[in-house]
Amino acid sequence: MKDLHLTVEGQYYRKHGSGKPGIELKVTGIPSILLPRRKETRIEYKARQAGVARRLNNTRKLASFRKGCERTFGLVMRDYTTHLEGIFDVTMTEKQVSSWGSIP
Repeated sequence: MKDLHLTVEGQYYRKHGSGKPGIELKVTGIPSILLPRRKETRIEYKARQAGVARRLNNTRKLASFRKGCERTFGLVMRDYTTHLEGIFDVTMTEKQVSSWGSIP
């Protein structure tokens, strides 16, 4: 129940306003248990969703489920941040930009 289906969208802005990042990432995480599985019929999917709803009918259980998903998503975001910092040398880019002065 703590697996997430991630959708990552990336946008590179060639020209962007001042103060805005040149790269924008949008990450969406949906708990995998809420999505249909491969080769699962519609009836099986609805029955599974009803079972999930029964298990999460308590406010405390739902909060625990939400907290687990948020924790997993936080780990994924930290991992993405680490990988992106490795791909784009942030400190080198900041040094280059500051040495250029103001950018028109």
